[in-house]
Amino acid sequence: DFNAGYNNSDSVSAWDLDRAAVLNFQNIQPYLSSDMTADMRLSTDPSKKIRGLVCASYFRSTVRLSQIDLNAIFGATQYVLNTGNYVNNRSHVPAAYASVDWDILDTLTLSGDVRYQQDEITTVIRTGGPDVKNESKQTLPRVTLSWKPNQGSNFYVTYAEGVQPLTLNSGFVQANPAQKA
Repeated sequence: DFNAGYNNSDSVSAWDLDRAAVLNFQNIQPYLSSDMTADMRLSTDPSKKIRGLVCASYFRSTVRLSQIDLNAIFGATQYVLNTGNYVNNRSHVPAAYASVDWDILDTLTLSGDVRYQQDEITTVIRTGGPDVKNESKQTLPRVTLSWKPNQGSNFYVTYAEGVQPLTLNSGFVQANPAQKA
């Protein structure tokens, strides 16, 4: 099997930050997001007592957010880019996956899975500084024992390890030394 997907979501929000009747604190936040995923799977005959599956996958996403301010109360007459509220993150996650199922009895199945992935997130710095990366490599196991005593019931016990997607604190990354102190 081969599966692929793409999503794109662009939006703009306008805010009156102090909600006063006069234009004191206004901002606009463009939010641009896209992601793409693809995976390819090979599997054995699902009717066999021992079955297997191997998969390779790739995920990529880009998220960009800016804040553009008009702070008229401070004398501003035009919108300016807010340097403290900016995100431009790119994520890449290639992975490989394998699974084996064994029907010990007609009603009892033991499954073992393993996933290996390389997770990388890059923040592009607005001020022209070097890009900042966070990356990790994980091997994630899972073992499941399931018992189906009848058609409408399934009892199972699972051991699994997982991870949260990587992030970067882009506000801290882009702050000057005084702001970081």
